[in-house]
Amino acid sequence: MNTSPSYNYLKGKTCPYCQSPLKKNADVIICSVCGTPHHKECWDENKGCTTYGCTLNPTTEDKVVMPDDAIDVGDQTVESIRESLSRPAQELFIDCPNCKGRIEAQATYCKHCGYNVKENKFDEAVSEFENDYKKRYKDKLSVTRKRFYMTLASLGILLISFGLLGYLSVKKLNEYFSSDQYLLRSTIDTWIEARRDKDIIKMKSFMTDDYEYYNKDGKRQDLKERIKRAEQIYKSNPEVTIGISDFSIINDTTTTPNDKKVTFFENFKSGKISEKGNKTLRLYKGEETDEQWKIYREIFEN
Repeated sequence: MNTSPSYNYLKGKTCPYCQSPLKKNADVIICSVCGTPHHKECWDENKGCTTYGCTLNPTTEDKVVMPDDAIDVGDQTVESIRESLSRPAQELFIDCPNCKGRIEAQATYCKHCGYNVKENKFDEAVSEFENDYKKRYKDKLSVTRKRFYMTLASLGILLISFGLLGYLSVKKLNEYFSSDQYLLRSTIDTWIEARRDKDIIKMKSFMTDDYEYYNKDGKRQDLKERIKRAEQIYKSNPEVTIGISDFSIINDTTTTPNDKKVTFFENFKSGKISEKGNKTLRLYKGEETDEQWKIYREIFEN
């Protein structure tokens, strides 16, 4: 395993697990499926890739995929099959065209240097997730057009309720209410409102099944544990107040069009419980979430 990939490939990138920049000569592993670089210790601690939805992420549900080079044994005897299985599978490995390191034949990216073996080049600014997003965007162009007509039909009500927005054109309204900035903020506001109302079902609907929470001490809770703690707090305290400020959507090398980072300051009070601090939320949308933004990681810091 080569621990010194081309620095031009790593320059300006951040390890998605620890959120720290990848420095020159750092001990780095590059995911052979999605091409995301990680610190070696972060990769080992997570036991694989940390990119949401990647097949090398240990939290991603395994899917049975028939390899392209699968062999049809046909009418071979048991002895001949055993003999073929006992042979060294040297054909399953190739040399990287760039660094000559030994890699799996089915790998898309070299795990040593990050070279795109399939396209014979280093990826530039556009990532696999961005390419996939563009493809899905084209496929769902008809949905965007339908949303335009829904916005147009709602214009009369919006003009009455939001007089200050009356000067905006239909096009600008459509762009704003379809933007990630609006949809992300709307998702967070509705989620916090559900927590204020002690509505466990509504609160849970904005969280993925593999949601994880980290408190100020770094202790992890899964979705079941997080919901159980909320139920205990709501049961023993009649009133819940939550205030947020300094809301910001962060765009860095760990984010993609389908994976976003949001930060804000939260002031939580319920009975004798009082918690103040900065929160970082990671949200994802895709086919698994019906194209709706949902929270898959929540970090509470001082």
